[in-house]
Amino acid sequence: MAAKFRKLLAIDWRSDEFPTLPGVARKVLALQGTDDVSAADLEEIIGQDPALTMKIMKVVNSGYYNLSREITSVRHAIALLGIKPVIDLALGAIMARRFMTVPKQMEPYAKRLYRHCITTAIFARDMEFDLEEPDPYTLGLLHDIGWLPLMSQAPDVFMSMFGDNSLERDELEGAWGTDHQLWGAKLAEIWELPEAFMLAAYRHHNPLLETAPPLYLLLITIAHHLADSAGQSLFLSDVEPLAPEITERAGIDQETFFQMESAAVNESENIATLCSIMLS
Repeated sequence: MAAKFRKLLAIDWRSDEFPTLPGVARKVLALQGTDDVSAADLEEIIGQDPALTMKIMKVVNSGYYNLSREITSVRHAIALLGIKPVIDLALGAIMARRFMTVPKQMEPYAKRLYRHCITTAIFARDMEFDLEEPDPYTLGLLHDIGWLPLMSQAPDVFMSMFGDNSLERDELEGAWGTDHQLWGAKLAEIWELPEAFMLAAYRHHNPLLETAPPLYLLLITIAHHLADSAGQSLFLSDVEPLAPEITERAGIDQETFFQMESAAVNESENIATLCSIMLS
């Protein structure tokens, strides 16, 4: 039976309960794509947030990295891992807190959303394309933020959608009057993120709707699919198929793509360890 399409739910973009981007996140984001970031700059920003410092220490000393010696400071972590990995960790920890700032009944779903997003971020980064800006990890981490307004303002609607396994995701959204891609683009605009973040949020399910989809958008779509394939999807429905043209345009042949899917499944347990710590 065809889904009954409704008008979009009204979102109060000025609500005091609306998701905001933490100030420390803006400072860390400003370091992405900057060639002359110093370890001292990064250490100073992280050091302004004791909870963030503790979270990073917990992660780097966990089984996720399985290091042979204990890391005792942010400076030590930067020296051993490098500036970029520590920036990624900081953003991941900051956004874990942001995702969890939802009504109590939404917390299990916010955790699922976060696990999906950070998994997408890791897979996007690990594809290792020659793409310095926009940063694939950060795009992946923020590509699905369009679900946050719904979780914040209409939790009952989200829970009803989550419990309906009879429709595909796009049909489900049409039936309930939601559009997380549109809302994600709007939220990225409100957060004053660069245009790439708006496009990644708006088209990560359908990049071929763009006349000339940029490489970063194709990579986020592929990473999103890999995260779902690895069991880190937001909804419980089957993984959405990925059009072969998407991987072709990204320069990935089918054999390589199948290997990527297999590797994603193998990596899922390690990423689950990271997520558990970030969300603790």
